[in-house]
Amino acid sequence: MKIRDFTLAALDSLVIIASFFTFAVIFFNYASDTYKIIFGGNLPLVALAVATWLILGYTAELYAPRPFTNYLEFKKNLIITSAIWLLILFASGNALFLEAPGKTAAMLIVTLTLTVATKILWLETGNKIFFKQKVIFLGASPTLDALGRLEPIANLRNGLSDELYPRLNIIIEREKIDAVIVADNLTQDARAMNQIIDFIVASRHIISASDFYESIFQKIAVDEISPDWILKNTARGETFITRVCGLISRLLALIIFILLLPLIALISLAIIFTSPGPAFIHQTRVGRFGKTFILQKSPSMRADAGRAGAQWAAEIDTRVTPLGRLLRATHLDELPQLWNIAMGELAFIGPRPERPELIGPIKKTVPLFDLRLLAKPGLTGWAQINYHYGRSVDDAREKLAYDLYYLKNHSIWLDLKILLRTAKHFIA
Repeated sequence: MKIRDFTLAALDSLVIIASFFTFAVIFFNYASDTYKIIFGGNLPLVALAVATWLILGYTAELYAPRPFTNYLEFKKNLIITSAIWLLILFASGNALFLEAPGKTAAMLIVTLTLTVATKILWLETGNKIFFKQKVIFLGASPTLDALGRLEPIANLRNGLSDELYPRLNIIIEREKIDAVIVADNLTQDARAMNQIIDFIVASRHIISASDFYESIFQKIAVDEISPDWILKNTARGETFITRVCGLISRLLALIIFILLLPLIALISLAIIFTSPGPAFIHQTRVGRFGKTFILQKSPSMRADAGRAGAQWAAEIDTRVTPLGRLLRATHLDELPQLWNIAMGELAFIGPRPERPELIGPIKKTVPLFDLRLLAKPGLTGWAQINYHYGRSVDDAREKLAYDLYYLKNHSIWLDLKILLRTAKHFIA
């Protein structure tokens, strides 16, 4: 965790604890019994409040707003996080804090108000004052162009000349530069590499443009991918743990599928009564290592929607039925895919499985598209929660950047984050 992230988390924790403590002293008359304030009826609720807020905040990325964060999106996430936190604490408050439920509710609302106000104040002032990054761009590349909105202190597109090199050191010292962002193609220039090594020896913070882009956008700079990158980040076999997790996922999917069979049956009946055509559709999709499988779905489009062959989804798709719009908005049309997970063809988390008819045209423009086939496709995924439905080859390229980020950084923690954000999206 970075210093900024830790500072924000610690600040939130302190505000919550101080709010509970102060409220208990003023309204519950515990001033004469310090032990009861700290270790009495308050403690379980305080612990739950802090833990729940930190987990929800991490999931909603409230502790690591990146330089290009859309602050309207950030505040929307803050509102959703606050609502979920309040619901959880209200639901458990009576069980954990038996005295004066009305005052407990007031305490939760006051605590939430102070916590949110502190976070917005920090967002508007503290984060900009204390943690604003100062950078210098060195070299020219599409990735650095994409990072241009960061407004670097200097943008040296032509690299470093012998005359400019000593002046740059002075600028770094005077402006207190945090990092020098270097175009990846400069590593092929021996003279430039010697200067970069000098910077490293002088304790300068040097970051490649592709690594910096990845940390900012949480996706891979597809234009910078080299054969070396592919060998380092994709050559991974299955381990015993991944196989066990896969078996657990399949068993869990089967149990959920059986439990949801009545709901799936009701959806099927609704489809039959509201539109002509089958209650289920079976589509060929491309799975891991390019193997095809039959994907199960509840139809959300008219029965004749596939006559023209596979097509990109449109933002306003006239082929979608009224019931289909509801099923898509709630993702209930994807419930039959639990059967695909149980059969081992799909995972809970992974890249979206594409239709084979679309992959050919995509690969002509995006040659690295097959790399996403190294991961088992999933019901949800990093690309799905960060980008809209693919409607073109350009969208497929953008989603590839997120899929490759998932492939490179795959971990239990990233999977947990994806699941929590998927649940938040479903609730919202």
